[in-house]
Order: sequence, then structure tokens, then C-alpha cells
Amino acid sequence: MKRVRPRPGASRVAKREGGMAPVEAPKAIEPVGLGPLEQTCFHVSRAYSNYVALLERVLAELGLKRNVRPGMGHVLFALFERDDLIIKDLVRRVSLSPSTLTGILTNMETGKLITRVQDKTDRRAVRIKLTSIGRSLEARCMTALERVNAVMEAGLTAPQVREAKLALAAMSRTMQDEARRPRTTPGKSPRWGRA
Repeated sequence: MKRVRPRPGASRVAKREGGMAPVEAPKAIEPVGLGPLEQTCFHVSRAYSNYVALLERVLAELGLKRNVRPGMGHVLFALFERDDLIIKDLVRRVSLSPSTLTGILTNMETGKLITRVQDKTDRRAVRIKLTSIGRSLEARCMTALERVNAVMEAGLTAPQVREAKLALAAMSRTMQDEARRPRTTPGKSPRWGRA
């Protein structure tokens, strides 16, 4: 006996021994990503908001909240690895725009975590150095990093973590490239998708 496969969204009847019996159509599965709130930008935004809330809680629990704010981690860890960097090298190291980095450095200087010193060989360059207070936070910052990463990677396999890092890095590069692109004037179409 030939079986009839129902099309999605349609009800069909299949022949069975002893007569006809209705066959229910499979329920339609809504494709992921159709609704506005399921778009990538909102997933990244929600993840970032949850990350900031988690980080603030961990900083408070470790007694770091008074000195360290979300956004400073890039710079702190870059300086923990190699202190006394000129701003141009620091921009490259942390992959943040110069304007974003300037705001972070201002907050860190106000919090007495860093000092800005004019370079002795190149008077146009400014060197960023950790203060004794900034350097004293390294062990607790490392603990905060380990705790936050443990929560963020919980339930993920090593390949999933690797893929997530690659995808986020690619998104960051694309957004940085877009930020460097000349702006379009009102009324003209953007150059998105052009080669």
C-alpha cells in the first residue's frame, strides 16, 4: 500500500486497510531569525547586557567595584601583560577605536589606575603606565576574568566556545570596518553589500 506524505500546512487523507483515516499535517516550524527580536544584533545586545550585569556583580564580590568598571578589562589586561605602551600600540592591542579608548583611559586615570606620560623620544606620543594601585589589582582581576568566563562558557563544548569567539571576532572586525567607511549623505543609499 502506498503511503501519502502530507504537505506542510495541508491536511491529507491516507488509505489504510478498512477505509480512509485522516492524517494530520505536521505543524509548521517557524524559521529562526524571522522576528525582529531574533536578529543577531539583539542577541548580541542581550548577551552584552547580561555580561555587564554579571561582571558588575563579580567585581562587587571581589571588592573591585570601586576601582574597576565594565569596559576597562581590555586595557587592564593589556597593561598587565605589557606595561608602558604608547596609545597607538594600545589601540592595536585591544582592538578598540581611539575615541572609545580615550574615554576608558580618562576613567582609569580618574580612578588612579593609570598615568599618561609623554614619550621621551617622540614628544607627540603618550605612554600609558599602570600605577601601583592599578598593578595591585591584577590577581583579583584575573579571578574576576576566570569567574565570568566560567559562567559564560558553562554548558558549551570547547568547539562551541571556539566558534563563538571566531564569530564574535568576525562581527567586531566587520563593525570596525563599517565605522571607518565614509558616511553616506541623507537621501543616498548606503554602500552595504557592494564589493
